[in-house]
Amino acid sequence: MTPDETRGAVGDGGAWKPHTAAVERLTGLAWEAGLTAEPGLAARVGAGLWALLAELATDPSLAELVFIEGRRLDSPRYIPYRHMLDAFSGLLEVAVKAQPLESQPPEITARAVVSGAVALISREVEAGRGGELLRLQPELLYLTLVPYLGVDLAEEEMRKARAKLGPDG
Repeated sequence: MTPDETRGAVGDGGAWKPHTAAVERLTGLAWEAGLTAEPGLAARVGAGLWALLAELATDPSLAELVFIEGRRLDSPRYIPYRHMLDAFSGLLEVAVKAQPLESQPPEITARAVVSGAVALISREVEAGRGGELLRLQPELLYLTLVPYLGVDLAEEEMRKARAKLGPDG
């Protein structure tokens, strides 16, 4: 279901609107960061994740809205949680298609990777650590890159991301 179809399926008086607006804002930030990053899947995904997590860490209430409230609103009539997965998966799919890869994993890979990342972020937000989300960036980058670039390159990018965070990250 596309975001437009999702919006049209809502019959709850608009409780979904803040969630949809927040997801669109976050995907826009990640998209812009990825576009302005160095060429290559690792750099673009890393920049998008950094922008997303930095914004969420700056505003933990935004993280709660997107990752916790979205699940609460999830229903057969409106599917905000699935809308979020579709939006973030779409970003990853675009980045992957722009990168020549030796072999292309199955299409479901982006959705699976994003679902795993969302689960990790949600766990941290539920635990009250929304302000610390940026520290997850190296591991989320690794999780995202492994199916596309392999373990060795993903580990190398994770090490670079950890160095960017510094010793307290």
